[in-house]
Amino acid sequence: MAELLHVVAMNVPCPYHLELEFSDGDSRVVDLRPLLNGPAFQPLHDPEVFAPATIDPVARTVCWPCGVDLAPEALRSLMPTDIQTAG
Repeated sequence: MAELLHVVAMNVPCPYHLELEFSDGDSRVVDLRPLLNGPAFQPLHDPEVFAPATIDPVARTVCWPCGVDLAPEALRSLMPTDIQTAG
């Protein structure tokens, strides 16, 4: 049985981007804008709301104080972005 994928480290290098390290050792910077569709994600369009992203200590997903969270599998599905061109 495969282990569940978790986010073990995370940083917000610029608006709408996360620098992530996953439990399997993969690391990447991703642009979240493709996932920020629909009313639930509307608050994250504000860079000040996006900035305080954290890792949920129990589920080990990325979450925000506004109640939004994203599963590691969804984050992993995004193509890596060059941090030099991010933003």
